[in-house]
Amino acid sequence: MARLHLGARHRRRPNFSPLPSWGQIKKLSGEGQKVLQRTGKSCTPENLFLAMCALLTVSSASEGTPPSGGAPTIPWVKGTTPSRGEIPPTGV
Repeated sequence: MARLHLGARHRRRPNFSPLPSWGQIKKLSGEGQKVLQRTGKSCTPENLFLAMCALLTVSSASEGTPPSGGAPTIPWVKGTTPSRGEIPPTGV
């Protein structure tokens, strides 16, 4: 049977991940440019955006969610490379 409470409702606030720093964005942009150079694509804003999205996808797929339930870490932002293989040339 449902319970009726007349007091104030307690809502859970969503746990948002912290915003990326400018250094992390700059690193992501540089890695995206390297992907475009390796694949022979021109460095247009559209191609760079897609390369950056591909890097984030590969990184998040290889890392998963940590046991604490927090946001996944992006290892190459800290200076290492992703553990998965290269982005395929047809992916950008």
